[in-house]
Amino acid sequence: MAKYKFRIEGGRYGGELTVGKVTPEFVNYWIPKIEEEGAYDTFIPHVLALSNWPNDEDLDANSPKITEEGNQVEWYELDNLEHINNAYADGGFVVSDISDAEDKHAYDENEMQVEGHTLKGREGAYIDTTVSNVSAEEPDGCTGVMLFHSAEKGGFATWWVESDEPFDPNKLVFSIVETYLGDFVEDVWYDKELLEADFDYNDTTGKSYEAAVGWITDQWRDEYKDPEEEDLAEHWEDYADNLEWALENES
Repeated sequence: MAKYKFRIEGGRYGGELTVGKVTPEFVNYWIPKIEEEGAYDTFIPHVLALSNWPNDEDLDANSPKITEEGNQVEWYELDNLEHINNAYADGGFVVSDISDAEDKHAYDENEMQVEGHTLKGREGAYIDTTVSNVSAEEPDGCTGVMLFHSAEKGGFATWWVESDEPFDPNKLVFSIVETYLGDFVEDVWYDKELLEADFDYNDTTGKSYEAAVGWITDQWRDEYKDPEEEDLAEHWEDYADNLEWALENES
């Protein structure tokens, strides 16, 4: 039986983000309006109103349809490219020793703030916000998309570790998914063992919405790959080299 048990939680800020394909006409219509007005006054209200289409006063009657299928959509279901729900990548981690706790979710007054080490990142949704010269078509090699993000505060994923040794912050490693609206924690490892994310106790409060439209360059986007089926040897070598350098140069 392991001597130590730890609870790892991401930072307190993050949220849900979806990336889905939309019509080229929708992208070209909204890019200049968002650039001029921002996303908050008309674009975000329009997208939220689409769930009640066509009976909502926030709808922009001049907007082209958002998908080829039509207009009545929920933003969180428009996710055929990405659906992310986790803490921001720059928020660090909170580690609690629950070795002797009856309740594994109990507060640990000696909890540790740990930065963690980045193993790798992938480009999930960077976009170009330039209007296409041909309004009815997508630029060659690109896909028109909408990103919609509910920024939230609270608790996101939890990861559990059992070990025979005290917690070592240098063994906490994570990967990142990078998007136009923020970078998020994706997978987490401890001592090179992939940890399963537990979302059963996800509890957040919505703070605001963020949204954008534009073109993803298809060849630059990295689709998610199961890390257990991916060759990560080079990334682990880089991690070891970076860690060795950091330890040698500690002040």
